[in-house]
Amino acid sequence: MNIAQGVILVVGGVIGLVVTRHLTCNAYKKSGLDAPTEFLKAPQDAGIVPRYVSILNLASWLMVIVGMFRLGSRLTHIF
Repeated sequence: MNIAQGVILVVGGVIGLVVTRHLTCNAYKKSGLDAPTEFLKAPQDAGIVPRYVSILNLASWLMVIVGMFRLGSRLTHIF
């Protein structure tokens, strides 16, 4: 059962990362900045990317990391 939970965590995390990438690209397009370097140089409190997108991105990365550890701990017992 732990292998299935690990796979679910990894897949859910990757889906979350794809969604946050899409939301970040939309926020960049709406901001009107000319180049990606301007987007990266903008201060964090500029409000270009909403806070919930950043939190979702962090949660997605944590899901992937926890899922990989769960898979790794179970697969070492198999092999």
